[in-house]
Amino acid sequence: MLAPGYDITSSVPGDWFIDKNGTSMAAPHVAGAVAMIKHVYPGLTPAEILTAMKNTGEPIFDNSTGKTTPRIQVDAAIDALSGGGGGGGETTITVKKGKGRKSQGGTKGKKK
Repeated sequence: MLAPGYDITSSVPGDWFIDKNGTSMAAPHVAGAVAMIKHVYPGLTPAEILTAMKNTGEPIFDNSTGKTTPRIQVDAAIDALSGGGGGGGETTITVKKGKGRKSQGGTKGKKK
C-alpha cells in the first residue's frame, strides 16, 4: 500500500510549515486514513480496514520494480464499506495546501 510521502507540507518548530519528503511524511497519512475509516465504521477490525484500503486504492505502477501497488483512497474505501452508495450520501475530504508559510501569516520560507 502507498501513501503520499513527497512534497508534504509539515509543521516545524517556531509555528512554521515547510515541505518534506519520506516515510515520516507517508506514515501519518496511513494513520489518518485508518482513523477516518474507524470513525465511520468503529466495529471494523484492523484487517478489515487494511483490506478495504488495499481493494480500493488507486493502482500505481512502479517502473523500477515492475509492480503495481494501491495508493490509499480513503473516500473510496469508505464508499465501498458502505455498499458503494453510502445511502445516497457522499464522502467529502477537503485538503488545503500552502508552501513555506507561517501559520498565522508571515513571510514565505523558513523562519531564521
